[in-house]
Amino acid sequence: MNSKRLVLIAAALWASVLLAGCEFSCSVGNSVSAEELDKQVRLAFEDESGVLLTSIDCDEADADVGSEISCKAVNENDVELTIEGEVTEFDSETEKVRFNWQVVSAAASGTAFETAAARSLRNQTGVVINDVTCPERIDLTRGNEVDCTAFDVEGNERDLVLTLTDEEGAFDVRLKPLGSGSGDSAG
Repeated sequence: MNSKRLVLIAAALWASVLLAGCEFSCSVGNSVSAEELDKQVRLAFEDESGVLLTSIDCDEADADVGSEISCKAVNENDVELTIEGEVTEFDSETEKVRFNWQVVSAAASGTAFETAAARSLRNQTGVVINDVTCPERIDLTRGNEVDCTAFDVEGNERDLVLTLTDEEGAFDVRLKPLGSGSGDSAG
């Protein structure tokens, strides 16, 4: 297994949940309550991904075709998700609404990357890092470069750059040499 792949994130993220659909009964006339959206998006997400959501907060939506759906969620691996969608069908007689949704962004805890970055540097370059500090949240977007700080065994502060290579948390790491603005790559 690739030590740079954050297994908790990879298993949780985009796995077949990029686009899904759900149908359910509306509880109130021509709008879908935030509570009903929370419940239905949670069920659909967990069914599609196999990953539990620890929290979800959707905005109320009109039941009109084309109305937007917007939710913020956190999964069991502490990955923050933005879920958006739209109403694709509304039957006013049965009060059933159908909508599509997708995960449009995800951010993981920076601490999830810190141990993996130190391990990767040690495995790839032999440089032993005692501590790595990354930003609190890291957007999981291919090509995203994240500046982190590392401390080697001598206590020297080192600049380190993580470059995400996919949307699942895999990354390459580059440690900048002491006294230099450019870095060696480990990956």
